[in-house]
Amino acid sequence: MTKKKVGLILVVTAIALPLIFLFAYEPSFTAKGAVEKHFEYENDLQYLNKIEAGNFQAWLFNDEEEGEYKTFLVKKDGLFYESPLSTYIEHQTDASLETLSSIDYTDETDALTLLVVQSMDPDVDKIEAGEETNRKENEVEEGEISVFSWDRSISFDEMNAAAYDGQGEVLYYFGLEKDETTNVDNLGWFEEEK
Repeated sequence: MTKKKVGLILVVTAIALPLIFLFAYEPSFTAKGAVEKHFEYENDLQYLNKIEAGNFQAWLFNDEEEGEYKTFLVKKDGLFYESPLSTYIEHQTDASLETLSSIDYTDETDALTLLVVQSMDPDVDKIEAGEETNRKENEVEEGEISVFSWDRSISFDEMNAAAYDGQGEVLYYFGLEKDETTNVDNLGWFEEEK
């Protein structure tokens, strides 16, 4: 084989392999592109928030048609963005405190815990969440969205989230109902018994 033919084969291979990779893998060059792979374009999703949390971005949407809040987790991997996780939480329109997103995610190198809450109760003055050694506090107003994030995994029972009135009394707690111990499908905000 002549040097020209070997050179031509190398050039064609150097061009063809990346093109085959791009066609087969369909990588996303933007975080938004990675998010859009999760839903069909005809869906009418209302963008609510993009949350920067450690090495992740969490894109939060409201899907009125499905009656759900959708969160898409995005992470940059080399030159490309990937979205390894999406979550869906049903609307709770009659709730005083509504969870918009709740994520506890760990991959090979990073972790993220995220809790996004909207308060509709005018008596709620602040919301606290986190382990006793790493507690976060957000003052809230009615209708406002509160974001809590940690760059490690925290289970909901260790999160110990609670909503307080202006006098520091607990109005609501996040978790399972007092008599429920195992069914995490019932995870949510409950009134504190007085």
